Amino acid sequence: MQMVRKRELTDSEQDSADRLRKIWERKKLLLGLTQEKVAHACGWSTQGAFGHYLQGKNPLNIDAVFRLARVLEVDPREIMPELHEMLVSFFPKIGMIDRSLSLSDEVMRVALAIQALPPKDRASLSKIVDALAQQVGNDIADHG
Repeated sequence: MQMVRKRELTDSEQDSADRLRKIWERKKLLLGLTQEKVAHACGWSTQGAFGHYLQGKNPLNIDAVFRLARVLEVDPREIMPELHEMLVSFFPKIGMIDRSLSLSDEVMRVALAIQALPPKDRASLSKIVDALAQQVGNDIADHG
């Protein structure tokens, strides 16, 4: 049986793994965590999944970053700082997003989920959001 070699992590992926490892070293005693507890809290069946992320054997994905950030009680951007830039580039229509804006974990999760939609569904959702925003603007004008 031939072993399939995993690809090397990109520099950015390795940087995220390094940041995760530093956060882990800082937080594990403070939060009373073991790798097994983290894996369980993230919904993974074994400690190995977390261990592979820590060791840089597997690249972190967006879902793993959000799960780990929640368990380790950090902003997901501490693990993967490029998340904010990803959001800004995903939503060029929202040019009003200030790059220094603090986006919550939930806002980022929703925005990334929207980006994952097929273009037709994104366009439909965009129309709904535009209509809601216009209605809110009208309501403010009527009662302002």
